[in-house]
Amino acid sequence: MVGTLINAFSILVGGSLGLCIRKGMSPTLSESCMKALGGGVTVIGLSGALGYMLRAGADGSLSSSGGINLLISLALGTLIGELAGIDAALEKLSGRIEERYQVQGFSRGFVSASILFCSGAMTIVGSINDGLFHDPSLLIMKSVIDGIAAFFMAGAMGVGVVFSLFFVLAYQGLLTLASGLLQPVLTDAMMQAMSVSGYAIVFCIGLNMVGATRLKVANMVPALPISALSALIYWDGLSQWISSLFH
Repeated sequence: MVGTLINAFSILVGGSLGLCIRKGMSPTLSESCMKALGGGVTVIGLSGALGYMLRAGADGSLSSSGGINLLISLALGTLIGELAGIDAALEKLSGRIEERYQVQGFSRGFVSASILFCSGAMTIVGSINDGLFHDPSLLIMKSVIDGIAAFFMAGAMGVGVVFSLFFVLAYQGLLTLASGLLQPVLTDAMMQAMSVSGYAIVFCIGLNMVGATRLKVANMVPALPISALSALIYWDGLSQWISSLFH
């Protein structure tokens, strides 16, 4: 849990510093900064997904893989998220906090930051390494990135970004504690598929931040486990995976 605690602390520090500069920003400047940050998040999401999907051949030609898995995962994951009402539940929770403490814009910052900080491959691999091998180095590296992101996001979106640290604590903490169960069953193909889906969700967060659309990104989160299961069946084959558990 050391890496997760450091990660949460970095979000607290970065977000708090971002709130300090927010007080001196005009609404127009804050909105411009948020859209600029959204553009950066969009590029990160797109480049991250393509980095896992594209492969260069010996002759320099490019080929892609995982596209069908991504489409299936996003479609089924969003369907499950819509039926479960994940986005509505998060909006309701953050809306109550926003209303009770009179904090305008809390919901948008909390939901966007929570999903952004927990959607990448570093979250999963880092949490497993921390839990299994007591190696928090990857989560510490992630903490630096998240702290910087929290600084800019809090400056543009407000205090909801800081409160996302509790979501990070819960999600990464659960992964760390459950790492003993997850490590034997997660293959490289499953990790790759989850990373592609995660970066695709980050791309959608960026679109929301620039105001291009209003996607319910929280409802897309079930795409992560769906993509892992899809990779298990579609890429590696279920029989090979079962056999590997006994060798």
